[in-house]
Parts: sequence; structure tokens; C-alpha cells
Amino acid sequence: MTQPLIDNYKLSKMLIQRRHERNMTLADVSQETSVSISTLSRFERLKKGDLFTPDYQTAVSLIHWLGLPISLFIETSPVSDMTVDQHLLAVESYMRMHDGKLPPEAMPIIGRILLFAGSRILEDAGIFTEEAHA
Repeated sequence: MTQPLIDNYKLSKMLIQRRHERNMTLADVSQETSVSISTLSRFERLKKGDLFTPDYQTAVSLIHWLGLPISLFIETSPVSDMTVDQHLLAVESYMRMHDGKLPPEAMPIIGRILLFAGSRILEDAGIFTEEAHA
């Protein structure tokens, strides 16, 4: 079963808000969540569109610390609306989740993502268009 993509930007903003509400340091949050101070710091510096991809379990630990449902942070963008970077990020997250040992059923999915991302890159560069492909 694949893990959903987490909206890390949204998680970042909620972590900052909660930490400030509770007058906590990054070290305090780290102690309560078992997430390293450096990872927490990266979350807090996150800007919209950044490609910071902590492992799924780290994100889940932080969401649990916030006391909020995971569903609040699930990335809901349809695949066709995803940017090339988001597609590649999805592949990277999936590979991290499986420590590089991908199950056979993952290969066609990753292949489709890479083909889609590649075609978008070529379209953006003006090398490939739908008309030329038809």
C-alpha cells in the first residue's frame, strides 16, 4: 500500500503556530516528537513550492503531536494538475518509503509518472507538443 503525499507546507505552518502557542523551543518539540532539531528547523524554513521531503513517518509523528487528523494534510491535487517537480517528488518519497527496494507493482506506476513528467518538461521547453505527438 502506498502512502499518501503530505502537504509539508501546511504542516510547517501549523507546527510553527503550535510551537509558538506553547512557547516551546525546537529542542522541546524534538524531545516530545523524537524528530531531530535540524528536521524541525527545515520544516520551519519551508516555503511554498520547496521540495523538502521528510519520510512519511516523520510527518505522521508531527501530525500526531499536533493532535490533528492526517486527512487534514493529505495532498489532494489530481495527478494531471501536479507539476513536474511534484511528480518527481512523489517518486522520491515512494522510493524513500521502501528504502530503494521497490515492489514489482511499483515499476509501472513510477514509469507512468516519469513519462508524464518527461513529456511536461519537453512541452515546457517547446520540444514536444500534443499536436506533434498525435
